Amino acid sequence: MSLCDVRDVDEIMDELCISLDRFDSKEDKGSFFSVMFGDFTSIIREKLFIEKGRSYSYPRLIKWCLDNNMVQQALTLYIEKMPEFYCNEGILDFSEEMREENGSGNPGQSWRTEFFYRAFYDQFVGNAEKQDVMPELKRFEEKLKTGINDMKEKNPAVINQFTAKKFRQLKNYMTTPEERAAVERLAGFLKEFYGPVPRDIVFPYSKKSVDNRPKCAITFINYALVQKEWMIYFFYDSEEKYHEYEGSKKSLKYEKYEKKVYALSQVRTYKGEISGAGRCGRALLYDIMKYYLALKMLRNRINHASELEVEENERRAMEQLEKQHGICMRIEFENVKSLIQEGINLCGLN
Repeated sequence: MSLCDVRDVDEIMDELCISLDRFDSKEDKGSFFSVMFGDFTSIIREKLFIEKGRSYSYPRLIKWCLDNNMVQQALTLYIEKMPEFYCNEGILDFSEEMREENGSGNPGQSWRTEFFYRAFYDQFVGNAEKQDVMPELKRFEEKLKTGINDMKEKNPAVINQFTAKKFRQLKNYMTTPEERAAVERLAGFLKEFYGPVPRDIVFPYSKKSVDNRPKCAITFINYALVQKEWMIYFFYDSEEKYHEYEGSKKSLKYEKYEKKVYALSQVRTYKGEISGAGRCGRALLYDIMKYYLALKMLRNRINHASELEVEENERRAMEQLEKQHGICMRIEFENVKSLIQEGINLCGLN
């Protein structure tokens, strides 16, 4: 089996299934095939997971490759053929209208496979921009501003003496546990970085220092209210949420791999209709897209193993898959094999 060209797989496997069915129906009784291989048909069916009277399936063929440690072949089949399988089974539903609207730029690849990786993933990038982003965060920001303005009106001097203790008074303006917890986190930050011994401030989840560090606590709060990533950091206390927002700021400028990871992050939270989702539930769709993206990236690294340098956007995307989505991206035989097995297990093939 060629590692790069699997266009003949369907024809070869169809011929094998037909030949096995003909033999089992005794149509070839007495033939050379019957004499030589009569005792082996059941073994062939068992090893290749071919049921009588039924066509083979890509997950079963991939499993056969894995059972025989043909991991590169299994990986090629997974990337090139699994989107076809999802459509054939009704898990995904890509209409002819979708094909006409998006076209196909790779004549050697199924249009459904190309559409799945290109247009299907990318719809979540555009959809994310159309949604009302983080309305609960907007409400929190408005309450902070209201509370600070009230404190200014009551005592203008408080601004010059704004401490973590005074900041905690803003809890009185909050109505939800999440809002009060965010005030507490912000107060703790002010105490740590604007206490008796001021410290350098670094951006959340990084080692990069903030240029032109705000000189006092109230200046930092005003700065944080403008720089939304800081408000996300305090309100959600979630590295994943923080990186999702960082992605949304530049989603249309994303290079290819990071753009796909950002799209994956949107699947679990997107509330609108998903074009082409078929009868696939949100949780299954997320898993399908997660394993496909990870394995496609690993295949790309394997095919370019001679290149020592990994593109910066590819490296960042791999890190995000590991941190945010729990996928191990090591290019090791057993790891790749395990990921492929987990991917086909989503089809109920254990």
